[in-house]
Amino acid sequence: MNHSVRDRITAEAAALADQHPVDVARAAEAGTRKLRKRYLLLTAVAIGVVVVLSVGVFFWRAASGAPAWGPFAPVASQTAPASGDSSPVAVGLRIDPAQVLLAPGSVQNLTTFLVLDTGGSVATNQVQVRWTVEWASSDESVAAIDHDGVVHALRPGSVTIRAIAEERGGIGFTATSRVTVGRVP
Repeated sequence: MNHSVRDRITAEAAALADQHPVDVARAAEAGTRKLRKRYLLLTAVAIGVVVVLSVGVFFWRAASGAPAWGPFAPVASQTAPASGDSSPVAVGLRIDPAQVLLAPGSVQNLTTFLVLDTGGSVATNQVQVRWTVEWASSDESVAAIDHDGVVHALRPGSVTIRAIAEERGGIGFTATSRVTVGRVP
């Protein structure tokens, strides 16, 4: 038990004991019950505030068009363009090449493509105004990747390169490419 809580219980028990000097044990128990009720009430109020704020944030994000939870909206929330609308809707992301074998010390450009609802694809540089791509390597000691999508092979091994493309509105997609560093035939 926290020292300050124990001190408060002792002080309240002493005050009750002064009022009823015959029954000190019952006074201490009454003081403990009183403090527990206060702490339970404060805990319930705090939980209520968190729930109300969470629900408020959920509805605020939904009203603003942002995804309800997490940084990316689910693909199912996107709708296909209306029949007269010529703007395509992105439904996925892919990396070209999906697999590559590199010799240590060599480099390879990886390119991301947005997969559109029409079944075609568009290079991210054509929609760069609205989309940003972040790159990551599963093991930087084997192969590192820079912010432009250039893989630098460092030592033998295999890594997964991950690209995360995100639109300003919060919609995003992830794709991977397998890079193996070793002897090239």
